[in-house]
Formats: sequence, C-alpha cells, structure tokens
Amino acid sequence: MNTLELPMGPALPQNGRIAPAQLLANRDEIRSVWADETEFCADYMIYAFQRWIASKIQGKHVAVLEPFFTQNFGPDTLGLDPLDFCFNYSENYDVLLITVMYPAHFALLIFDRTSQPPECIFVDSLPPVLNENSPFDDRLYDIRYPGYDQNRLRMLSETICRLTPGLQPTDFCIRIATPDEFTIQRDGTNCGFFVSLYSESYLTTNRSLILPNLNIGVERRRILWILSQLLLTNDVPYVPREVSRIIEEGQHTPTHSRAVRASPNNTPMSPTALRIRMHRRSRKTCT
Repeated sequence: MNTLELPMGPALPQNGRIAPAQLLANRDEIRSVWADETEFCADYMIYAFQRWIASKIQGKHVAVLEPFFTQNFGPDTLGLDPLDFCFNYSENYDVLLITVMYPAHFALLIFDRTSQPPECIFVDSLPPVLNENSPFDDRLYDIRYPGYDQNRLRMLSETICRLTPGLQPTDFCIRIATPDEFTIQRDGTNCGFFVSLYSESYLTTNRSLILPNLNIGVERRRILWILSQLLLTNDVPYVPREVSRIIEEGQHTPTHSRAVRASPNNTPMSPTALRIRMHRRSRKTCT
C-alpha cells in the first residue's frame, strides 16, 4: 500500500466540520506523508486528529487548542486570544489538549480537570534527559535548551488560565512526565504522530501514555487514513489501535533514516546517571 486514495467530493460546511481548513487546503500532503516514511506529520494533521478523537470521547468534554497558537509568544506577539483557536471549548471542559510547537519538534501538554487536584502534564516523546551527551535536560524549563524562551512557559500558563475561569498561574504547576510514564520515540521523524497517539491513549484509557506493542509504521498509516476520511465526513468510525485492520497484514516497521541526534554520541544513559539527572531536573518541576 504505497499510495493512498483520497476521497473526492464536496467538503462539509466549515461550521460543524471536524477537519480544519488547513487539512483540506493541504490534502495532497496526507498522501505524501503516507508514501514517504521520513516525512513529518504537520501541525494541522495533529490538530485534525485531536479534534476527531475529542469528538469520539463520551463522558468527558475535551477541548483542543490549535497548535499554531503555541507560537504566539515573545516581543512580537500578536496578542491572539486562545478562545478563538480552541476547538470544542466550554468553560466546563474536562481535559484540554495543547500541542506545543518547537523548532522541528512537537510535544504535548495536557491539563486534566478530572484529576484531583487538576493535573498539568508535559509529555516530550524525545526526552533529552535520556541522552547523557545532551547539553540540556528538557525543552520546557531548562534554559540550556537552544530554543528555550521564558515567554513560552508564561504563554502556556496564561493560556490555560484564560481557558479555565477562576484559575491563576500559581494554582498549578506544569509537571514534566518522566520517561517511565510514556512510550519513548525511537526515531527523529514521528514526534507529531506520537503526540497524536498520546492524546488518543490518554483519553481512551485510564490516562495512560504507554503504547503497548507499538508499530509506528502501522500507526502512521492508521492516522493518515483517518485524516483522509475526514476530508469529506465527520462520521469516521473509531477503531481502537490494538485491533486496527486498516493496514494490510505484513506492513513492516519503517527503517528510520533520521537519527534523533545527528551525532555518534546519541547513547542512552546508565540507570545511575539517569537517576542523578532526573533528580537534578525534579528541583525545577512539580513535587
């Protein structure tokens, strides 16, 4: 299955449509990413999948912030209102999904009001702390990260508060998920798909970010197939990840050509070194 046939026909009206406008405008990109396992998942693809999975959840009201909004920080900010970029918003939402855009990378921020107390979790599928040669520990708090900007952290906190009436930045802390809490990405290509899968797993299991028996090649195409169907309809049935039959039997796991870090020093840390480094980082995060 090297090609994906995209359905043809009139798109649904924008009002009430799950697929965002960018997905429709870039429909051929779905086919391109399907055919080339080294192609990245675009932010609007993540957003479309999150909107779709949010619409399938029963018993919880899930709001989804458009990933583009997380670039709205710094001295040149346009002062955009997150209320204008939030899908399925309600003041009484239960879970808020925020895809955080970094240079050539995506991470996931989850604010869960169903937890007691409410919990805010930052999940990075490529945790730098696992690499003993990484010059920084995380992409959110560590000022040694080349893309660090304190305005990003401020913007994320203020955005959550703007979408959560009565909440103040001092009322919560963004906790960085530790590597044992989620399935780690083993390549340098699929961070967007991991954000999508974390979102799905968190909402459809008991807040788990573990993806058992993961075949990322199969999951890429399952997600892309769903996106292709959303081009014309909202009524795409939910098929749980474990029993998906969208991909033909025998689909291989892709051989990834892009390393996590383009250097021979991309070696895992020893358990002792990892404990020391995680302890050092914990002083900057929630207790």
